[in-house]
Amino acid sequence: KYEGTALNEYIANKNVVVRSSGIVVCRNASYLACSPDELVGNNGLVEVKCPYTARDQTVSPMSMPYIHVVDGRLALKTNHIYVYQIMSAMMCTGRWWYDLVVWSHRGHKVVTIHRNDSSSVI
Repeated sequence: KYEGTALNEYIANKNVVVRSSGIVVCRNASYLACSPDELVGNNGLVEVKCPYTARDQTVSPMSMPYIHVVDGRLALKTNHIYVYQIMSAMMCTGRWWYDLVVWSHRGHKVVTIHRNDSSSVI
């Protein structure tokens, strides 16, 4: 319901250009595909999450169980299923970073995940 609002806030705050991608089939693994919310510039992707259960809470590790703080910055927990979604999308699209936008009525946060080809996640 609020994905469009969250995406517009992200675009305005980051001053980026996005475009739709639809479904992307992996070149090196045609049995895998992804459908990121949007492509960002030439190297990025964006995924918007607007969890209903936390709609009236401030975006934080207390309200969003899949994020935590590492070195003073929000990060995606490596044991959460979103990691597989994000890493496989970067692999399929050949993109190098992924912004996870987590939105609530009290604001939004952007967690940037960088591609790591040596990762054993996938």
